[in-house]
Amino acid sequence: MLRFQWPAGGGPRAIDVGALTPEQIDIEHIAHILARRPRWGGAFGKGFYSVAQHCVQMAQTMLWKDAEPLWAPFISQAREHTNTVLWALLHDAAEAYLLDAPRIVRERLVIIDDLAPLDLTSCDPEDWQMLSEIEARVLGIIMERFGLPAAMPDCVRRLDDMANEVELKVMSGRRDELTPTERIWFRQLLGINLDFRYWERAYLATFEELMVAREAANEHGEKKGEDDGETQDRAPAGG
Repeated sequence: MLRFQWPAGGGPRAIDVGALTPEQIDIEHIAHILARRPRWGGAFGKGFYSVAQHCVQMAQTMLWKDAEPLWAPFISQAREHTNTVLWALLHDAAEAYLLDAPRIVRERLVIIDDLAPLDLTSCDPEDWQMLSEIEARVLGIIMERFGLPAAMPDCVRRLDDMANEVELKVMSGRRDELTPTERIWFRQLLGINLDFRYWERAYLATFEELMVAREAANEHGEKKGEDDGETQDRAPAGG
């Protein structure tokens, strides 16, 4: 089984990731770790670009009117939109409970059950797990904790793919190749804040705002359903 230990909930504790439950998921822990974890393994430019900043920018981009073409074709209601923006904020949250690795490495990295033995020739292949598979399982538990669907919304996946492409172009000095849509994302990269605490606070604040918005959307939907029911009750019988 996979065990990781970190300071959270007032002191060090160990979590068995293989037996992780929704009740063990803590949004403050997620924000704390992601704000201190560099994107691209620390290879992104001269500033500190954290996973938390990436996630906050994912969520904020989906709230921009300019970015509406990225998500509008996939979303029909305000309540659904709020959940989708929450998904965008939390899409990398599993990294707070696992190892972090760039996508190209993560999709090829194998984790050995019990983290031993180191001699791969003596390991049973049935004990091997792809990090990407473990991450998907942990992410599903996180989404369950916050009442979100397990499957990543298509528009979140598209936006994350675009973010990766933009960041690769910026890192390799190919900014002139950015498309008009990619520049929506690039505009946010211009304001990299070196203080990781800022992005920890921003992550938590964005989460709280979205949870409040979702609650309001739920209440509005319930009230609308009640009003529609009353209207039908008052409607005269046809004949």
